[in-house]
Amino acid sequence: MVIPVFALVRIIFLIVDMLATGFYGTCTRNCGVPTLSGCEGLLGFTAVLNFFSVSAFIIVVLIRVNTEERAYSEALVVTTALVVLDACLKVGDVCTPVLLTIVCFPESAIPPFNTTLASTNCRSPCPVGDLYAVYAIYVLLKASIGLVDLAINTGMLLRKPRDWYRLRGTHAR
Repeated sequence: MVIPVFALVRIIFLIVDMLATGFYGTCTRNCGVPTLSGCEGLLGFTAVLNFFSVSAFIIVVLIRVNTEERAYSEALVVTTALVVLDACLKVGDVCTPVLLTIVCFPESAIPPFNTTLASTNCRSPCPVGDLYAVYAIYVLLKASIGLVDLAINTGMLLRKPRDWYRLRGTHAR
C-alpha cells in the first residue's frame, strides 16, 4: 500500500515540476525579473529526472504484472536493474531541487520569501501562483518525501523481485 501512495505523490511532484519548468520564463517576464539562463535548465532537468523515475517504476509494475513464468530469470534481472536505476534517479530528484533553490531561488528559503516573484509584484499573475516565491518550502517537502521514499521503498523493491520471480532451485530470503 505504501508504494502506490509514493508513486502518486511522485506523479504530483512531476506535474508541479513540469508546470514550474513551463511557466518560469513567463513568470519572470511578467514580474520584470531577469531570467537566469541556468534556472530554466535546472527546472527542466528536475522534471526530466522525476519523469524517468516515475517511468522506471511504471515499467517495474508492468513487468511484474505481465511476466510469464518461463521468463522469470530475465524479469528478475530487468526489474533489479530498473530498481537500481530508479534509486539513482530518485537521489538526483532529491538533490537537484536543492541545488536549484540555492542557485535560483535563495530568497524563497526565508520570510518574506522571494518577493520579486510573488504575484503581488507582477504585472499579471503567474499561472503557477507564488510557487517560485516559496520554492524552498516545496523543495523541503519534496526532498523529505523523496528521502523517506528511498529509505522505505527502494530496499523493499530490491528484495521483493526474488520473491516475485522465484526460480527453480532458489529460495527467497
